[in-house]
Amino acid sequence: MASHPRRVGDCQDYAAWRRLTIRLITELHQLVAGPVIVPMTVLTPAYAAEVFEPLSELGTLFHHVVLHAGPGSLSIFSVASPG
Repeated sequence: MASHPRRVGDCQDYAAWRRLTIRLITELHQLVAGPVIVPMTVLTPAYAAEVFEPLSELGTLFHHVVLHAGPGSLSIFSVASPG
């Protein structure tokens, strides 16, 4: 897919990703009737609004947590992660 003409740098750049994320979180929340943990940080303010506002309107309680780590910590994580 690297040569695809509509390729983007981050999956969050796809509008479909943002729509499907809202749907998945909402459906899982209804299914489990409890917390749903989504290991994804949304740093682009417009994308965050696009995902978080509908979740709020649907009554889905959520917390967006961002990990701030120094370059050394990120290098260790990168080396330790498979792939």
